Amino acid sequence: MDITTLCTAVRGTVRTPGAGVTEVRVATPHDISATVRFAARQRLRVTTSRRPGAGELAVDLTALKGITIRGRTAEVQAGATWAELDAATQAHGLATPGPRLSYTSVVGAVLGRARGWLTPLHGTTRDNLVRAECVTADGRLVTTEEPEGVITSVTLRLHPVDRKVYGGVLLYRLADAPAALGCSANSRGGGASSPGWPPTSRHRRNGSFQAIWSGAGCSRWSRRSWATP
Repeated sequence: MDITTLCTAVRGTVRTPGAGVTEVRVATPHDISATVRFAARQRLRVTTSRRPGAGELAVDLTALKGITIRGRTAEVQAGATWAELDAATQAHGLATPGPRLSYTSVVGAVLGRARGWLTPLHGTTRDNLVRAECVTADGRLVTTEEPEGVITSVTLRLHPVDRKVYGGVLLYRLADAPAALGCSANSRGGGASSPGWPPTSRHRRNGSFQAIWSGAGCSRWSRRSWATP
């Protein structure tokens, strides 16, 4: 397979990490269109998987990080994570229902109908989809209410969020417990997007974690510890 044509058609990076595997790290939505058209001519299967197989053309969307807040909506490109969207919306006092794991991709949350802290009020992430920009199997860039093909961006409905925090998860290293308890023991609650629970080797480093819970119906602190390997 000659990838010279593909290299000249896209602004992103084309590489061949393994035998029979080609990966395009796209820089624009039009790169995706060019990649899909090339794959159709070469009779290749297009995938967004991070572990493509032989004979597949992988589209890496991680460079598409754009987030634009317009009134009560957020237009989010396919490479953005939920943590990045949270940071952008919180600056405006807004939010939308999403996963409790902050490293999840926003597009993945839409496709997976993610549920989070705001779901009881506003439904799943998919319920708040206004529209999606997608590249179809023939390489056309279209805007639709029903995602299809390769999603390049999504527009989500946003909701006002006050500064009161009613519940959530806070993670601290055990060494930081005295300071953490000193500031949280007098507060009514706390919340944050969690990187995953219990902490895995991806999120923890040498040391140990301790979970401490206090809330409605709890007459005392509840504790649980995990020691890192």
